[in-house]
Amino acid sequence: MSPNAGWELVDTLEKLDDFTERLVSFIAASRSLAADPAYKPVVGFDYETTDLRTFRTHVVGIAVSWHVATGSYITGVCVGPLGEERIANLMRTLRSCECVAHNAVYERGVGDHNGLPAIEFHDTMFLARLLGEEHLGLKALALEHLSVTQVPITDLIGLPGPDQLTMDQVDPKLVAPYAADDAVSTLRLWDLFQETLSPADIYVYENIDRPLIPVIAEMQNEGIALDKTAIATADTGLTKLLADKRTLILGLSNPLMVEGREPAPLKKDPDRVKPVYSVDGRRVGPPVSASYKAAWAWELNPASPTQVQALLDSKDAAAGTLEDMATPLSIGIRDYKHLYKLKTSYLASLANCGDRIHGSWNIVGTGTGRLSASGYNVGGNKWGINLQTLPKPKSYEEKGNAESDLLRACFIADPGCSLIEIDYSQVELRVLAHISGDENLTQAYLDDRDVHDEMMRHSGLADRRLAKILNFGCAYEPNDGSAAWVVKRAAMSQGLRLSEKECYALVAQYRDAWPTVRQYYGLIDELIKKQGYVETLAGRKLRLSYEYGQGAFSAKKNRATLREGVNMPIQGTAADIIKMAWAKLHAMKPDWIQWKNMVHDSLVFQTPIGREQEGYDWAAPIMENIVKLSVPLKVDGTYGPNWKDQVEF
Repeated sequence: MSPNAGWELVDTLEKLDDFTERLVSFIAASRSLAADPAYKPVVGFDYETTDLRTFRTHVVGIAVSWHVATGSYITGVCVGPLGEERIANLMRTLRSCECVAHNAVYERGVGDHNGLPAIEFHDTMFLARLLGEEHLGLKALALEHLSVTQVPITDLIGLPGPDQLTMDQVDPKLVAPYAADDAVSTLRLWDLFQETLSPADIYVYENIDRPLIPVIAEMQNEGIALDKTAIATADTGLTKLLADKRTLILGLSNPLMVEGREPAPLKKDPDRVKPVYSVDGRRVGPPVSASYKAAWAWELNPASPTQVQALLDSKDAAAGTLEDMATPLSIGIRDYKHLYKLKTSYLASLANCGDRIHGSWNIVGTGTGRLSASGYNVGGNKWGINLQTLPKPKSYEEKGNAESDLLRACFIADPGCSLIEIDYSQVELRVLAHISGDENLTQAYLDDRDVHDEMMRHSGLADRRLAKILNFGCAYEPNDGSAAWVVKRAAMSQGLRLSEKECYALVAQYRDAWPTVRQYYGLIDELIKKQGYVETLAGRKLRLSYEYGQGAFSAKKNRATLREGVNMPIQGTAADIIKMAWAKLHAMKPDWIQWKNMVHDSLVFQTPIGREQEGYDWAAPIMENIVKLSVPLKVDGTYGPNWKDQVEF
């Protein structure tokens, strides 16, 4: 292994004492040079641990660098019981520095779980996102900006699988240069990124993203309790529903269909990646001569049980394709596949998590600023689920009898507590009203009128379902053709069959109802052309550019770019709003409240039974007044023993 930076191994208590003394001297010298006794010098920081899950991991070592050419790796007896007090003293000393990590949520969570004094970290990953970097990983950034090729972690612990090592099983002399290199690269990236940050970038970083580091770390370590009985009930219920639905579907295709056949294999054309459905080795569709587009839009033949089975067992039969067919049989297959995903993707993962599930959230996981979430990849195996994409009842499911409710019932409050969910009401439409300045939309919110009723009034619609489809489906679609397609698909999902002409007419009615929204599209188009980025009200940027060319590919790409540009200031501002509210709530949080989840426009927390109303009354005013828009922000709240059985405040 050839390190990219100098390194030292600190593996005895004597070496640790010497290291801490040198750190204290460095801090004092830095303050002297700055002529400011409160000055905090910058150091790079990185934990080496045994697990990606902060709530299970143990600290193997700590890498620290205050010089761009060398780093130190502290391990061995230093991080064991004999060095416990000395490590705690080191961490308290580091509080006198600006400690920079890459993925600080993880570092903070590791320290909290292992009982170490808390450090208020900075994060180079946050800065990379704010500056529009394509890749956010430390190794990719080090290669691009520092011309440093870092050693892959697989060189130390091996590839994911049963033989993969944990960092405590690797020789510290091999880990030391790897860990020191991470700390040095983090320090160098911090210095580099500081030179290019705008005042708006700094505002977003300091006031919106960075304050959430301890919040997310706490929530990930805390987790949400699971009800094993509810999981078993959901498994039984979904298994029966799947069997009944499959029998019904096969019966629709052919009453004489014999059960018990093998699942249909799916092949793909390696050149064009066209779907090729086959059953028992016999091709059932689409035809060999079908174009790429026609292959994906392959029409289901309800009289062919083999075709039906191919679609039932194929992951490539997406819900959108089945909805486009719009037959009772294709919609039945869509519903079946929804149930199948609940059972095999979500419920199976919950069953592996024991009594508690811990999500993984990324504060800068998206270009709009929205949090992203995931489960964990541990040794090549998935653990846990994305707690932000937990399915809600679909639009076509009967209210109060949705299959996804079986899953939501599995998430419960701790004993003696209730779960509370507070959701921003139509926050993106309210932000659209503010940014676009549309008088009709703005007045509807100022008068506290139902925005869907207002859509019906201004557009002349008689069907409230269509009004909701237009409000939620057309806002981000500046192209009439794309908007008409969205309307058609959304209508199909609710059992409404509309012609292309009817869809275009509905889009025109939407444009007439909120006339200034069209002007907003033009403004975004100009911003992309002139400055190469769009931004939220707080100044979070998304860099965009158009493709130059006259072909269909360029036109398609540019339509997508404009759609992304239209979406970002609205969705991004909504994300900034809930982040700011969450950070303020956390700073004022009483100790009887615990964070459980954050799902796009809503916060989920826990209170003792009997204090639900108090918790809502504490949070709601802060959320509704976190920013001042031209229209009021409103929240709705529910509470209950689990995430399904919730009642409104």
